[in-house]
Amino acid sequence: MNTPGSITPTLPARLWAVGCLAGAAILLLRPRHAARWAAGPDRRPPTWLVRVLGIRELLQGTMIAVRPTRRVLLAGCLVDVLHAASMAVAAILAPPFRRPALASGLLAAASATIGTATIGTPTNCWSAP
Repeated sequence: MNTPGSITPTLPARLWAVGCLAGAAILLLRPRHAARWAAGPDRRPPTWLVRVLGIRELLQGTMIAVRPTRRVLLAGCLVDVLHAASMAVAAILAPPFRRPALASGLLAAASATIGTATIGTPTNCWSAP
């Protein structure tokens, strides 16, 4: 039974959730490896910061998997867009962390794009249920 604001769970929403959860697992279980991958030869972000990002990804992926309503999907997109924007600012303001900030921001932008495609057309995602 659908409640107001809900949608039928779709394969794209579930795949987006799996992607978020996979990213969370890497960030939480292998933070040094993830930081090394993102930073390359540049300065690596602190492990605790990588884990905080992993917790955010875990929460986002869990919410999308458990309750893929239009509001949750839109919130996931918004969080990803805000993260991407904050990483663009970090890349400008903290040159030693430019590469990991841009890598994180690009992944967040890709996630927001996938989330937007998951929601559907603008008519479907903004119209009343």
